[in-house]
Amino acid sequence: MRVLFVMRNHGYMRNYASTVRMLASRGHEVVVGSRGPERHMAVDTPGYLAELSLTHPRIRVEDLPKRSDRWTTLAGKVRALRNALRYRHPELRGATALANRAQAHLAKLSPGLAARRLPRSWPMAAAISGLARLVEEAIPTDPTIDAAVARLAPDVIVVTPLIDFVSYQVDYVKTARHLGIPVAMAVASWDNLTNKGTIAVQPDRAIVWNEAQKREAGRFHGMPAGRVDVTGAQLFDDWFDRRPGSTRAEFCARTGINADRPFILYLCSSMFIAREEVAFVRDWLRRLRESPIASLRNVGVLVRPHPGHAQPWADVDLSSLGGATVWPRGGEMPLFDDAKAGYFDSIYHAAAVVGINTTGMIEAGIVGRASFTLLAPEFAETQGGTLHFAHLTAPGFLRTAKTFEEHHSQLAAELAAPSSAAALAPFIEQFVRPFGLDTPATPRVADAIEALVTASRPPATWHTVGRLLRPIVSGFVGAGASDGGKQAIQKRPSRVTR
Repeated sequence: MRVLFVMRNHGYMRNYASTVRMLASRGHEVVVGSRGPERHMAVDTPGYLAELSLTHPRIRVEDLPKRSDRWTTLAGKVRALRNALRYRHPELRGATALANRAQAHLAKLSPGLAARRLPRSWPMAAAISGLARLVEEAIPTDPTIDAAVARLAPDVIVVTPLIDFVSYQVDYVKTARHLGIPVAMAVASWDNLTNKGTIAVQPDRAIVWNEAQKREAGRFHGMPAGRVDVTGAQLFDDWFDRRPGSTRAEFCARTGINADRPFILYLCSSMFIAREEVAFVRDWLRRLRESPIASLRNVGVLVRPHPGHAQPWADVDLSSLGGATVWPRGGEMPLFDDAKAGYFDSIYHAAAVVGINTTGMIEAGIVGRASFTLLAPEFAETQGGTLHFAHLTAPGFLRTAKTFEEHHSQLAAELAAPSSAAALAPFIEQFVRPFGLDTPATPRVADAIEALVTASRPPATWHTVGRLLRPIVSGFVGAGASDGGKQAIQKRPSRVTR
């Protein structure tokens, strides 16, 4: 079987590297297709992919085109409109930062639409979104994408994450439907289904981590429950069996932390979550050093920049705040083994983890370290104002505090009596490994992708209403708009092997 992974960029290999390797080890051909390297992260993903291809000859890398036909502008406007309207949903209305982000994307792609007052009520917003969905159905496939997919001739297509505000991947789902190739959306992270856009074109199946995400796929994206596969979070499989690559003394010497006392690991968040995090960390550290609790005045602090938002930390000097250091300065993405080892060891050797709202808190829980956060007013919109943050605050997992005094009390208690891994396990089992802590997710994801081939069907005929609307809609893009719905590209015979 040939599997085409359509990734947003090479950076998503961190999320699905284990799945790609397992599919190759099972004898399948895997084509990793994307728009190129992750621009905002200092990581050699091309080098990683080259190394992976050498290790697994069945894996190869392809650069994929994005839509560039006469329908491109209209498609972008329609999708941006639906993304903005989704935040009128009663459960998403409080997510003002997310709604503003969606509105900003609409303003960029369609200033005219953004200037209009979109309806505030969900029934009206849902109705307009429904009309926009019909326009989406009327937009044909892009001939260039049809040709690219036909050339690669996959038996199945897996798209991740699909739900970006500006997602070129939507057109690959549309092409897959047109050519009769089974296609699945694979959730890339814990926040994807609630903090980005809507699923503009429904895939055949969705692959999600847990029951909570399965509910989100239905409630916010209209995916029928019978078409959603719960597998667990393959992204974290490596953390369960990993052991430290250095002693505590070696790690402290490497990072500049005093090995004679415990240290707190501060995990930074993405730019969207915490744009001005340097100023916050300085204030947090200053208050820690001024605490009446002696253990906090003397505790070491290791600040680890987020790999996608490391630039603000390039020249930051925390030496005046005593026992604090920034490492690694460039915020390594844990993709290569040495980077994974450094990241794992930073959590393993820490006494506790502090952050605003980050995936690292889940990874800390797997390693057995408790996470703490301050519900700071400046981050209200990207903590409580996001639905995914509520997952972390499940009883017994992320410890939240409304004041510095409460936060300091929690940290001091953790330093005096560290939490047990067993106390964190219920959340990890429910959210990361729903089939048991000893059951890895990667084989289940690979199984779900292999099972896609049974969903094979002949090339879909376009939705009747969409087909009828196309001549009208084409008037908005000019005469002569190419009709991808009538492309005569044929999918090659399937070569399914197990």
